[in-house]
Amino acid sequence: MKHVFLLSLFLIALFPAQDTHAQARRVAFFEHFTNASCGPCASQNPVFKANIMDKNKGNYIHMAYHTVWPGRDPMNAYNKEEVDARVKVYSISGVPTMVLQGNSYNGSPVGATQDIMNRVIATSSPIRINVSESSDGTTRTVSAKISSLGQVPTAGLRVRAAILESEITYPTPPGSNGEKEFPNVFRNFLNSAVGEEFTPAAIGESVDLSWTYTLNTTEWDTTRISAVVWVQNDNTDEVINAGAAYLPMVELVMADEQFKKGAAQGSVTFLARVDNLGGEE
Repeated sequence: MKHVFLLSLFLIALFPAQDTHAQARRVAFFEHFTNASCGPCASQNPVFKANIMDKNKGNYIHMAYHTVWPGRDPMNAYNKEEVDARVKVYSISGVPTMVLQGNSYNGSPVGATQDIMNRVIATSSPIRINVSESSDGTTRTVSAKISSLGQVPTAGLRVRAAILESEITYPTPPGSNGEKEFPNVFRNFLNSAVGEEFTPAAIGESVDLSWTYTLNTTEWDTTRISAVVWVQNDNTDEVINAGAAYLPMVELVMADEQFKKGAAQGSVTFLARVDNLGGEE
């Protein structure tokens, strides 16, 4: 059963006004370009993990593409072509580079601050993406329910589904920069790097999609493999929303303005909604 609650949130701050009519929470989607032989990657990646990943669990999806340069990286050697396709989408010319929401931020991992992330997740999305996974031996099926909760711009939309390995650890550094632990490594696309054209459902309805793949029991730790699904406007690079099965099935969504103008030492009331998406009491 789905429950809806109204909360009053109070904030002592000063923000510009902004209106919104969307109804789903927006998941921050980080696409991380890195390499195991990149010196700056070794110093910047841990900062991003400590400042963003460790402090915002459940609010983001992070996927790391390991590039062919500047040096040796077996995680790139596993899937060069599809990584290169994402490099070309964002015109990545050096690593480390972090891309947030396709077009909200494109820069160094240490420049991706909490404030930048907050501004993304403070805005809601017109679509919600619920992802589930089921296995039958070495065969796994990924299902995505993409619900339209608001007006969705339809031009240029594509849906992409990919699988990542939540952590790869080497006994000795696989490249020249000293790193041995690598989170959320991109492995494969389920529907190619190009993705597939996506036409959203009418408001209040949903589109159901599924993909099936075979687990690579030789090269993957299959207990750490999971799928990510996102809808992106290829005309603007904006990621409309993203989803993964490991995200919490409860979400907080603002029910009125995301930002309100307040006065120093005063309080501002925000109206929000908590949705239970898991079907449990």
